[in-house]
Amino acid sequence: MVALRYQVRVAVHAIGAEAFSRSTERWDSPEMRGRRRRLAQALVSGGTIPENVILDVIDFFEDLGTALRAGSLSKEQAFNGFSTAARNYWAVCGQNFAGEQRKSGDPTFYTEFEYFVREVNRLQERKAGKPTDLTKTVLDEFLASEASLS
Repeated sequence: MVALRYQVRVAVHAIGAEAFSRSTERWDSPEMRGRRRRLAQALVSGGTIPENVILDVIDFFEDLGTALRAGSLSKEQAFNGFSTAARNYWAVCGQNFAGEQRKSGDPTFYTEFEYFVREVNRLQERKAGKPTDLTKTVLDEFLASEASLS
């Protein structure tokens, strides 16, 4: 019985490591970097942002939230790999976009992205000993960095 529990723990760890690796590869892929750049540039310019430009990035975080909730991505992996981007994108567009989508009749829109951000915020507060707010300067610097991705 002990050996079986050990094998299950090893399998769960391997699944989590694979999920994290795939997510990191997807986030850093040239295609996703281009999507992130387009969204950040649109947010910086302040113009109307086509829905597909927002969806390309927000859906990534929705997938991460689903993986986190299912346990195939650990909170530490989520925090270390994606917390900065998730918190910033949620603040600059995700929160508003999700709210607009929910008004259209489906209250489940982007609840996994919201869950992901809530969980990494909790971990951030535990690690820092206090909540960390995202200032306008921090958000502007984040968008400038994303807008210049190659």
